[in-house]
Amino acid sequence: MKKAIWAGLMAWSTASLAAPQVLMDATNAYKKGGAQSFVATLLKDSVTLQLANMSAADLQRSFESIETTCGPFTGMDVVREVDVSPLSKMVYFSLNYGKCALFSNALFYKSAQGEVLASVAAYTNPYTAWPRFLIEGK
Repeated sequence: MKKAIWAGLMAWSTASLAAPQVLMDATNAYKKGGAQSFVATLLKDSVTLQLANMSAADLQRSFESIETTCGPFTGMDVVREVDVSPLSKMVYFSLNYGKCALFSNALFYKSAQGEVLASVAAYTNPYTAWPRFLIEGK
């Protein structure tokens, strides 16, 4: 479980933060069509997997493996969003499952097609995915 899961995001449970539209769309697709629909929607117009030398099938298998180990997906908590530049936004969040959580970060880029996923990572250890101040409040 310490291995990085190059995966996406599910549902926004923190309404006060403005979720990138691609995440909202991917969440709806996941609820309706499972991991395959989620991955296809999340990666629309994205080059993330090409940069990481992965396939959509690899990403889908990662989600299915997490669900097998941790139980069903129960929701997502957005912890913080940071405008990194006028065109980039970093989102820190947790993906919550029945028996565990994945602590995640994702970078979104504002392209001509809208916000697209630039990179994403998820870990069982929050110190691997998040800056220390988000965990310890310092």
